[in-house]
Amino acid sequence: MDLQPGDRHGGRADRLLDLVTDADDKFRTLLLIGHDPAASELSALLDPTGADEDGLRTCGLAVHTFDGSWAAYGPGLAPITATHTARA
Repeated sequence: MDLQPGDRHGGRADRLLDLVTDADDKFRTLLLIGHDPAASELSALLDPTGADEDGLRTCGLAVHTFDGSWAAYGPGLAPITATHTARA
């Protein structure tokens, strides 16, 4: 995937979602590494009821599950199935 300068350090959640929906379906798993607030905003967009209202913690990870084409990935369609924070 092609990351643009605006996608780093403060990229927007909608642009990050575009990166996911542009992914080739030959990939079953994607790992998106980013910064807040965009990472937390994307997580909340994908699972509005399951996301923590305070967002991801520093070094936090949210696993979203989706069964379908990446092109169909979107708001409210990918529930959080696991979270982890590497530091307390």
